[in-house]
Amino acid sequence: NLAADLLRHPDFLRVFAGRFLLALTYSLVATYLLYLLEDYLGLSAGEAAAFAGLVLVVVLASSAPAMWIGPLASDRIRRRKPSAAGSAALMAAVLAIPLLFPSRGAVLVFAVLFGLGFGVFNAVGDALATQVLPQGRERAGRDLGVLNIAAALPQVAAPAIGWAAVSLTGGYAGLFMLGICAAAAGTWAVTGVRSGR
Repeated sequence: NLAADLLRHPDFLRVFAGRFLLALTYSLVATYLLYLLEDYLGLSAGEAAAFAGLVLVVVLASSAPAMWIGPLASDRIRRRKPSAAGSAALMAAVLAIPLLFPSRGAVLVFAVLFGLGFGVFNAVGDALATQVLPQGRERAGRDLGVLNIAAALPQVAAPAIGWAAVSLTGGYAGLFMLGICAAAAGTWAVTGVRSGR
């Protein structure tokens, strides 16, 4: 059973939690990006739609090389955990940029840095995950499938969680604050991994 496996293998649980929380952070931003630009930045519907497309392109463009460079760097130092935790911390930190400086320029700076962090975390996090599988190679396919749940579930949950954050805080600034908390918690989870390097 999945819950029992997670509880019996704390490092696997930590990697699962880190992946879930970082995927949630990304999903919150991506899901509500149009509304963030309209209501938080004050753009018109047309401007927000055009700028949202640009922001997503920038995030993807910066994450693509990061997914290649990040693993190379972690291979060189022969350690996965610092790269995974550092990229998660970067994602948490840069969410403060549009929160503190609500402007188009600040959002673009955020998009570049957020994409870098997300790209490195995805690539290096996968490598770290292979080091903490409960059954090693015997059930690697099943256990990696379980970790994929952690990446997919936030895409379903983000709309409801984001709506709750906006409702409770009375504005879209609550999404940034929730994202910072989620990414910081994901950083803490990955930092706590003991069996992986």
